[in-house]
Amino acid sequence: MDKTETKDKKGHKVVKYLTHTEALNVISVARALKTRKQFSGNLIALAMQLQYYGGLRVSELTSITPRDIKLEDGRLDVLVRGKGNKQRVVPIVNESLIATINYINNDGINFDKPYIDKDRRTIWRWYKSVEAKTGIYINTHIFRHSFARNLLQKGIPINTVSLLLGHSYLSTTINSYLQLSPNIKELELAWELLNNDNK
Repeated sequence: MDKTETKDKKGHKVVKYLTHTEALNVISVARALKTRKQFSGNLIALAMQLQYYGGLRVSELTSITPRDIKLEDGRLDVLVRGKGNKQRVVPIVNESLIATINYINNDGINFDKPYIDKDRRTIWRWYKSVEAKTGIYINTHIFRHSFARNLLQKGIPINTVSLLLGHSYLSTTINSYLQLSPNIKELELAWELLNNDNK
């Protein structure tokens, strides 16, 4: 079990996640860090954005090339090669990421080379450097977890989330992401809704 997963008192797996605000914060801090780069732009922030907005595993992140991304009707359609060579298309609607991808793709890069042409250990070090700046726990799994958690909290059906994550079985998504602990604001909203129902 990685550090983005813990156990509750009953032994159930509980997945750690970033709130949307926390994710935006760490991505913003990442943009200020320097990296050796294939193109103009920050690789750390790009890696985080692709994982957070696409729900990507780190192995999927490091295989995505410019040829795998198509801009369609104001969104990015990302061809993802998952476990067992299974492919899926993940739509991403984020203006900042779309602008970054457009800029990179017009910067004379090799279209057959992955955007994030790095190994897992390098990406882990990148993320830990951002963690040191923000004080927010980050690793190579947490953006994927946060993607799933935040979609579910917004009411996206779990079978849709499962497809976007590339899970072979719905039970995998259920076992991983239905044991989510609500934050304080969500608990307060639940009490408020309950109190309104009782009036």
